[in-house]
Amino acid sequence: VTAYFPFGLEQDLVWDEADERWKVRFLVPKSVVDGVYEARVVIVRGDGSVEVAKVRYTIDSTEPEFFVETIEAPGGVIVRVTAPEKVKQVTAALASDPSLRIRLFPADATRTVFEGFLALPLGNHEVRVVVADTARNEADQRVAVEVR
Repeated sequence: VTAYFPFGLEQDLVWDEADERWKVRFLVPKSVVDGVYEARVVIVRGDGSVEVAKVRYTIDSTEPEFFVETIEAPGGVIVRVTAPEKVKQVTAALASDPSLRIRLFPADATRTVFEGFLALPLGNHEVRVVVADTARNEADQRVAVEVR
């Protein structure tokens, strides 16, 4: 299975057992504007027959928008991230020591609210929150927190 993209890329797809579908990841030239496009896909079956199909895909290079709320809790802070659109992954880390890192988990089925507890020592800290959307675009925000 091979995809031919309108900007000149030719890329073989790989079968994903978990999703039971053909997939491909690729880099898009910066000159390609965001939007919906079609790729031509050539499928060579086991019996040698060939099928040609068109597949739509979306280019999305915009960073995700999100709001961070921190709630003081014994031994650290609860970090809550709310996004207007579904996101894929959220992490929070102590800015001065990124090894103190957590992954936040969806608080509901919409995947627009994520929460987690970040253990921190007493004092004032800066926490860096990174949000990745479903297109794997990332945005980050730093927030000041105090643990008493």
